[in-house]
Amino acid sequence: MIFSSTTVVTFLLEACAATGIALSVLLVRWKPKYGFLAWIITVCFVPIWIGVEVKTFFSAITVVSVVLITGLVHFGQFRLNLVDWFMISLIGTCIIANALGLSSLPANFAITIWAVAYLFGRLVLVQMSPAWIYHCVAVSFTAVAILAIIEFLTGVNIFVLMRMKNSLYEIWAPLQIRGGMLRVEGAFGHSIALGTCLAMAIPLAFSSNFKVWVKVLMIGCMLSAATLTFSRTGMICSILALLISILGTRNSLSIKTKIYTISVLAIITASVLPFIGAVFESAGEEAAGSANYRGDLLSLLSDMRLIGISPSFTVTPNGEATFGAFRSIDNALVLLGLTYGLVPLILMSCMLLLAIFVVASGRAEPATVAVVAAIPSLVTAALLTQYEVFFWFMIGVAGVSQVLRRDTDLDKHQFGQPKGGVWQQDLRTVT
Repeated sequence: MIFSSTTVVTFLLEACAATGIALSVLLVRWKPKYGFLAWIITVCFVPIWIGVEVKTFFSAITVVSVVLITGLVHFGQFRLNLVDWFMISLIGTCIIANALGLSSLPANFAITIWAVAYLFGRLVLVQMSPAWIYHCVAVSFTAVAILAIIEFLTGVNIFVLMRMKNSLYEIWAPLQIRGGMLRVEGAFGHSIALGTCLAMAIPLAFSSNFKVWVKVLMIGCMLSAATLTFSRTGMICSILALLISILGTRNSLSIKTKIYTISVLAIITASVLPFIGAVFESAGEEAAGSANYRGDLLSLLSDMRLIGISPSFTVTPNGEATFGAFRSIDNALVLLGLTYGLVPLILMSCMLLLAIFVVASGRAEPATVAVVAAIPSLVTAALLTQYEVFFWFMIGVAGVSQVLRRDTDLDKHQFGQPKGGVWQQDLRTVT
């Protein structure tokens, strides 16, 4: 049998890829911390259009997540928490919709990405300390924020130089302008995605073990970058994340420090409002029109099935997908209902209401605060690029961290201060 040079090269590349994956799995099993560090770097600095094509396109963050899950998972007793049951129900309804022929291939692929991101968040917290996760997120998103500020000052986004010939690059690489100003987006492909991810990183940075002045600088960079997205959603989510972190969680800050921090935030906000207002005023009908369009999307609620894609879904002759008269659904919750049905939408809403309740009760962990802070983005944008992965990852972390907190508080009440780290002593509860 004669093999062509192309066949040999392809075989060698596939063998190298398989070897690399196997070594990566072993490395993650040996040092889980390195795996999470690789994951957060991929989220922050590898655009969504970078990936591999195997019959269908897999982004780099999806590939990395699957490899890390393979390395992190330990087969054995696995106790499910309440959020796990919500996710199982959500995915189960989508499987039923697919079995009944009420789904589509893109919809199935999207829910798979959500499940992978959630499972990674579900596993990562029981393999390493929360402090390591908070440190990695804080440092990585501080770097993201600094690069975003440089992007605004120079007008150059280095990530769009990472070209790939695929539709994702065509969709997400073009830069956005609002009121004559560049809307920074970093590696996230969209200003709303960047702004919301920065907002979700703030509670974790706030809870890290860095010195107070270091945390202030980090969060200051994140807030500045969120402002330069010129996204109302990103700015609202970021301020909400900081306020809940200060007022709605148990932390070591004194009352005096909290008052000082809020006062500084109020002064900074008041000082930048004229600049932000001028940009939105220059944007004129563009900014107002986007807000009105999102309001009009609520008319689609009546088009939702209990399970499965809405009957209003059509594909135009040129290949564009639409729901009724709407091509772009800038509302993640409405899009969830239209794509998967009312039942998944209700399940998702229950998870969000549960997170809000935990925050309101003052028992929220940083990941839960991050999820609640991101809620405004769910009604103003679809789940975009790495934001989609980071959001579902955070839900997975939130579910585990709340169980760990609950059982640790119970141990303290019954037996006094427990020995060892929270993540070490309570793995029996979540695994």
